[in-house]
Amino acid sequence: TAIIIISGSIFIIIETIPKFWNPTHPHGWGMFGFSILGILVNGYAALKVLKGKTINEKMLQWHMLEDTFGWMIVFLGSIFYLVKGFSWIDPALALILSIVIIINVFRHLRSTLKVLLQSTPENFDQDTFISKAMCIDGVKDIHDLHVWSLDGNRHILSLHVVIDSYSQQNQAQHIKAAIKDLANNLGQYHVTVELETIEEFCAGDKECLLRYGFES
Repeated sequence: TAIIIISGSIFIIIETIPKFWNPTHPHGWGMFGFSILGILVNGYAALKVLKGKTINEKMLQWHMLEDTFGWMIVFLGSIFYLVKGFSWIDPALALILSIVIIINVFRHLRSTLKVLLQSTPENFDQDTFISKAMCIDGVKDIHDLHVWSLDGNRHILSLHVVIDSYSQQNQAQHIKAAIKDLANNLGQYHVTVELETIEEFCAGDKECLLRYGFES
């Protein structure tokens, strides 16, 4: 969608610039009538999608707003043309709109590429999250933390949490619940917590076991 919108905007710019030197004389009343119809139809469609939060929905919003703004430009251009005979106002407004559209769509395209490349969501501070998770009672270490987004709104978080042992079932459940609450305070996260004991984490490494007080 972003590529189509950007391509369309570039095409409009290419077609618009020569009209400053070779202005055309459109049908003023025809522009006026069709612009009102276009504003009503596309404006209603734009309002229907304004509540969307995913990247797909935001891109669709810009697609519908581009159509609505385009018809608004036709409306303003028709008035200026009918009142003043300023034929250059139509290409001037079209040029401004196309540049604004391209700038905003490029911003959303960047977000889309981050999702496709499974980048860490922008509002996720990994160091702060680990620091807070380490303060949870019973958590000894955290590793293999991975965060990525499904659609720019819903995210996936997985991590390994080192605990003393599996014997304290209630504590294990508490740790999982606390980590999920910590993630959900940042947004919509699907959290997978893998618990492992210190012995599993150290895997026979004496220095590692000594660090956690398992060997003297």
